[in-house]
Amino acid sequence: MQNVSNRTAVGGGAASSIVLPADAGVWCACSLMTAERTGSDAKPVAERVRGSSRLARRLNIGRRLIRWGQRKSPWILHFNTGACNACDIEIIAALTPRFDLERFGVLLKGTPRHCDVLVCSGPVTRQIRSRLVRIYEQIPEPKFVVAVGSCASTGGVCQGLYNVLGGIDRAIPVSAYIPGCPASPQAILDGFVKLLGTLKEGG
Repeated sequence: MQNVSNRTAVGGGAASSIVLPADAGVWCACSLMTAERTGSDAKPVAERVRGSSRLARRLNIGRRLIRWGQRKSPWILHFNTGACNACDIEIIAALTPRFDLERFGVLLKGTPRHCDVLVCSGPVTRQIRSRLVRIYEQIPEPKFVVAVGSCASTGGVCQGLYNVLGGIDRAIPVSAYIPGCPASPQAILDGFVKLLGTLKEGG
């Protein structure tokens, strides 16, 4: 079997790939199945995983490496759920060299399958709810959601409208709330630093 490559951590300089050992990836992927390995030493997969403390240590190291990569270089996806674009302008401003959110390793991505953090602005409307949930489900675990601005946090000035359900947490779980109408780039920086701090404590 080929080595199972997990993801690439982007720091200052060349990208380095985090690769788990072939055994760890294969047996981890098969641990929930009852299939048996073919060959003369065929044993149930679950029994092999249960009996290997070395494999458990390898997987633990793999998880710690992934969490380290997320702390050093969180990849974000920006999604507007129906905002007035004021918070969107501030999010982009936070990524520019003046405020330089990228100094913390933050990298803006264009697809949910490559990101760690979903950055949402605006309230959840009836039309956008299913799309927001679908995008959230496409993000690989562990994933985080940041609600930027009053509308994303509580519904803001749009609260009570016939087509508005409320804040982002009415559709998906939220990890961090950044208040403001619009949220300033300094507040966005502060929110991301606190999110990275919680990752460090949990990692």
